Amino acid sequence: MASYTDITGLGRSFDHRLHSNRIALGGGVVAFAVLLVVSIGVDGESFVSAVLAAVFGAVGVFLGWAMARELDPDLPSAATWAMALTLGIAVFVVPSALVTGVVLIAARLVAGTVGASVKVGDVVVLAGIGFLAASTPVLWIVLLTVGLWLWAAPEVGDRRLMAILAYAVGALAGGAVVAWMVVRGEGYDLDITTAAYGLAALAGLAMMVASRPIAVSSVVDAGGAVIDARRLQMARVATGSFCMWAAVISGVDGFWSISPAFAALVIAAIYRVFVHPATPPTPEITS
Repeated sequence: MASYTDITGLGRSFDHRLHSNRIALGGGVVAFAVLLVVSIGVDGESFVSAVLAAVFGAVGVFLGWAMARELDPDLPSAATWAMALTLGIAVFVVPSALVTGVVLIAARLVAGTVGASVKVGDVVVLAGIGFLAASTPVLWIVLLTVGLWLWAAPEVGDRRLMAILAYAVGALAGGAVVAWMVVRGEGYDLDITTAAYGLAALAGLAMMVASRPIAVSSVVDAGGAVIDARRLQMARVATGSFCMWAAVISGVDGFWSISPAFAALVIAAIYRVFVHPATPPTPEITS
């Protein structure tokens, strides 16, 4: 029977039989209910608008869980706490599920948790990611990150050139959208406040703590090799960089649009201090 890694090198499966995954599903339902009540009772939205807002908000909360699974694959409980923190933030500011989804894929690629080569269908997805990242200022750093992954990562495989070309075409199209908006006088206004810089600093602090070396025992989805601890460390640095960039280029709103990534990074930092073991020291060679 074919594995999902035979179909995609970007996505991951979701087995509802696993306890941690059932928690994620349950958390998504709870998030929907909470955000629906907030939308109707507090914000006073119509029922249809409230349902739509709750659905997108619940997806964002689920992505907080998924982000944490990429940043700390050994400890499923970290994802549960990241999901709870994301929900707490979403009560006040609902994240962008689409933008966070792109950030999730970028972090996943850096961490190398899938380990499968790029497939034909992935080429189309990469073109879409290139378009979204180039046309959304908060994702410009993600655009660069995924581009570097395509250029350098060993698991990209034989479709590297095809994937790079598709990604470049998508990015050029996205860049053309931005250029057209600027020409029409609809450019992006940068409203960077002290609060935005404070959030960027907070993300940077979480990144520095979370990116301290750790030991990893989980394996990639394709092939069964142990996840490279150095790449997991790079994924945490990348996630922190995404959050910091979002704050300084798009302000407070841009930062909270990817709050699931920030929540996962904060939990990774907390776990790094109190739960996750450090990388064991290399034994000295004696003669």
